Amino acid sequence: MVSNGNSLGLASTSAHTLESQTSRSPSIASSSGLISDRDMVMHEGNYSLESEEQERDRDRGREADPDVEEESADDSDFLDDDQAGGNSSSLSLAITSPAVATPRPNSLSTPWPFNQGSHGPSPLSTMSYAPISHPTVLTSSAPVTISSEAALLTTTAPIPASSLPHEILLHILRLLPAASLSPALLVCKAWCQCGVELLWHKPSFTSLPSLSGMLQVIHSLDQTFPYPTFIRRLNFSTLHEEMTDKVLRKLLPCVRLERLTLAGCRTLGPESLIALLSNCTRLAALDLSDVVEVNDAVCQAIAKSSPKLQGLNLSGCKEVTDLGMETIAKRCKSLRRIKLRQVSLISDSSVILLSINCPLLLEVDLIACTRLTSLSLLQIFRTSPALRELSLQGCAEITEDAFPSSSMIHSLGSTREYNMPEDSDRSTSPLPPLVAMDGSHIPRPIPIDASPRLKPFEHLRYLDLTSVAQLTDEAVAGIVKYMPRIRNLILAKCGRLTDDAIHSISLLGKHLHYLHLGHVSNITDVAVTALARSCTRLRYIDLACCTRLTDLSVFELATNLPRLKRIGLVRVANITDEGIQALLQRTSLERIHLSYCENLSVLAIHHLLSCLPRLTHLSLTGVPSFRRADLQTWCRMPPSVLTVLLVRFLHLQTFNSHQRTTFCVYSGKGVHELRRFLRNMHADMELEAAAAVWNQGVTNGTHVNDGQGMNIGAPGNAGDTAS
Repeated sequence: MVSNGNSLGLASTSAHTLESQTSRSPSIASSSGLISDRDMVMHEGNYSLESEEQERDRDRGREADPDVEEESADDSDFLDDDQAGGNSSSLSLAITSPAVATPRPNSLSTPWPFNQGSHGPSPLSTMSYAPISHPTVLTSSAPVTISSEAALLTTTAPIPASSLPHEILLHILRLLPAASLSPALLVCKAWCQCGVELLWHKPSFTSLPSLSGMLQVIHSLDQTFPYPTFIRRLNFSTLHEEMTDKVLRKLLPCVRLERLTLAGCRTLGPESLIALLSNCTRLAALDLSDVVEVNDAVCQAIAKSSPKLQGLNLSGCKEVTDLGMETIAKRCKSLRRIKLRQVSLISDSSVILLSINCPLLLEVDLIACTRLTSLSLLQIFRTSPALRELSLQGCAEITEDAFPSSSMIHSLGSTREYNMPEDSDRSTSPLPPLVAMDGSHIPRPIPIDASPRLKPFEHLRYLDLTSVAQLTDEAVAGIVKYMPRIRNLILAKCGRLTDDAIHSISLLGKHLHYLHLGHVSNITDVAVTALARSCTRLRYIDLACCTRLTDLSVFELATNLPRLKRIGLVRVANITDEGIQALLQRTSLERIHLSYCENLSVLAIHHLLSCLPRLTHLSLTGVPSFRRADLQTWCRMPPSVLTVLLVRFLHLQTFNSHQRTTFCVYSGKGVHELRRFLRNMHADMELEAAAAVWNQGVTNGTHVNDGQGMNIGAPGNAGDTAS
């Protein structure tokens, strides 16, 4: 018998954590990619596939903190499906023939699971053995009864690789990268049976030929395995320009898809999308962002075929209206993440129905949905208590009435009786109910100050209220009390806020990690000082265009924020070299934005670069001292297009000649080169200064100290006389 060191040697890899297994996504173009039928001759057994894998919810905090409750980042395409009740995504093969605990093979049986209709080991299995260490030999003369399991441990014969239980094989094989998994399937039939689904679980494509190779295999008439049913995840975002309706229709055999990403595939039409999505009844996550021809008919197909959908991204699908979204809200009640960025035709009725019918919502993205009013937010506060992330950027119609007052929070309040779907026809509002597109009535949200009292949103971590111009200090105070564990708070362009709002934000304390206050121009050093001394775990703070701030704010931030990594001070014109000097002690800084701070000198930036070794990004656009050609050698090229999100619509604006001239941003290698150049320039300046002092001393016949206690004088002077 020939021993194969790889058969049980792979078991050593099981010491590694199972979390290292991400996707079994081979490159079709590579020689070690998907195994063709010519490479294997397999026993056609009965099996069933249940593909699910447990994942943890994400949080926008994105950094480990031992003292703060943490949520893990999501490494999936779009969706987390960990709370679905049980294990919603673990791969398992249920072979119908033998038991899991495989007895020792003998001359009358073949290794499990291929022991039907044969009287000896198969050629593949007999070549696959692993040696086992010899145990202590029993010397007693008394008869001993040894079980089949004990016999495996006491025998000196190698153990067939195929005799491992399939659960163990799965755990081992899923740790292998695709390039190693492919040849491992040729070890024996059992390994192939267990590993082939891992190989096809999530194919990846680097080019159109690699995709064509996969399509050719799944449409082959002579298939050893039903390969299309093994495919659970497909991501075409890297091939968005090559994706056409013809290619998409070739995916119709993939009826067990769970996650599908078509982001940016702008050429796809609604007919091909409907044909594919109607076939996929197990979809849990779908990303159609920027697929511009997605319309209400596509949304209705999604709602009809995928009632268990948990994640949906329709950002940029501007043809979708309330008709399509209301259908999804009524039928896809397991939704957890919904992204509707720039879907500007939807109104309050869609959001209200989503909140009422989908109580498990974790993330809601409504950026630039300009028709939304305070009614949408009132409903979310009432019936989405599990929410973690809420984005309302550009929703200018939302007023302060949508937010709770700091005096109305009631810790014993309950929303249970209102957030049940069967009670959705009930409303306490004196105003008439809203009317859905199908003619049904939608109850108006209960006013924020009405009974039952609101309970705090303990789970909310991310809140984006950029350009919600009617936001007031009182509303911010209510937000802080109602959502006491916010980690990322974005209040840029909320121009009505004052120091009172910043003092309220300070109550978030150690929970706050990211704060954006750009264009909140009424705040002063007093508020920033209180913020810095209270929220000491801030990693990022943006104070762009806060024109009343001075070096004092910079000093307080640098002194009190030991974990600070990014700071934005664009157009804070009062900042001087003294403020930059205060930043020298904060060695954790990685990105600094100082554009249009006109009082900064080259020497201050030189000291900044010398003391901050982790710095990888530095913006100095519009700083007069950095308009020199020699200093702009290593700055980035100005972008050709500037994307500006306005309140009403998204448009593209090109850089003018002045902006191109003043553009000065250093990143990555550019920062390193600028640091080295300024170091050399500073050394040369010191030499020139020393030489000037020397020359002046020689001319005047005076003594010059060399810095080491030696007086160097002009010839004929006392300093030149030997002792």
